[in-house]
Amino acid sequence: MGQRRLSILALCATAAACASNDLDVSSKLVLAIEPNHDFGEVGQGVPVEHTFEVRNVGTDPLLILPGRGSCGCAVSSFPTQPLGPGGQGEIAVRLDTSRMTGKVRQEVRLTATCGTRTQELNLGFEGTIRPLVIMTPDPIHFGAVALGASPSVFLDIVPAQSSAAKVAKVELDDPRFDLTPIDSIEPGHYRAQLTLRPTEEEADIEALLRIELSDAPASRLERFVRARVRGDLLATQNIYLQRSGADFEPRSIPVTSRTGRRTLLTKAFDPLGLLNVAIVDKETPHALVRAQVAHPLRRYEPAKKGFIEIETASARQPRLKIAYVIGEQSLP
Repeated sequence: MGQRRLSILALCATAAACASNDLDVSSKLVLAIEPNHDFGEVGQGVPVEHTFEVRNVGTDPLLILPGRGSCGCAVSSFPTQPLGPGGQGEIAVRLDTSRMTGKVRQEVRLTATCGTRTQELNLGFEGTIRPLVIMTPDPIHFGAVALGASPSVFLDIVPAQSSAAKVAKVELDDPRFDLTPIDSIEPGHYRAQLTLRPTEEEADIEALLRIELSDAPASRLERFVRARVRGDLLATQNIYLQRSGADFEPRSIPVTSRTGRRTLLTKAFDPLGLLNVAIVDKETPHALVRAQVAHPLRRYEPAKKGFIEIETASARQPRLKIAYVIGEQSLP
């Protein structure tokens, strides 16, 4: 089950009376009358909505503010005006089940505030979500992939038992993948070969697979496709160059091999020209690159960022990048 951030849109008022009164630190500010909602069993993709009632149990007006939440939940409405002592308000929450199956437990976390006092308010959803289709593999995670490699998997999507859903269309929103459909004998079934295209740069890839359905309570489902592209060569650290007196001291960066393979570093440079870069030891797995600031920053000049580029004799990984930051200490 994928994770996504909570998105809350809210307009907050102010309550001056809160800031001017002393409250018992141990007392609660707000109380949810029923903090957990059991929605029972629903089909995948069917939205779940519920309105939670809350009460101000403090002695002064308070505000309900946005907070954090688990995936699939969004607050559609909540009180935009301060709740007076003993006052009640409603918080409407919607759960998107298109990326969930099985037993789930999700939470919305908001904050009640009164001056400098705050209290976290947790509102929970729980229940069971029946799948509309069965996808194999699920989840789709290629794991660690070597630079230049092009792994593939066969993707099967079929209706779940007792489900009348049919797969109408499948799309992937990332050009780094190829999705090649394969003819299926059964109508409404879907089969394809999913291939990661060769890439020359390290990356953590996360793409969204959209499944459009017919004859189903939900018209679209979503799944994530993930891969971690990694090269054999790696720098064991990035560079942070910080002012020491009037000069920036040089830094040495070891370059090693994950597999212990020997590779020659042929060239190292900074495209921005902010660093002077030299290769000290050329051969991995114990190569060494040294960098020093070419032009010291002026007093209080903002930090600058860039990449050292290293060219190698390896056909598998002809280039390697090392991130750097040129910063400055506060001067006395």
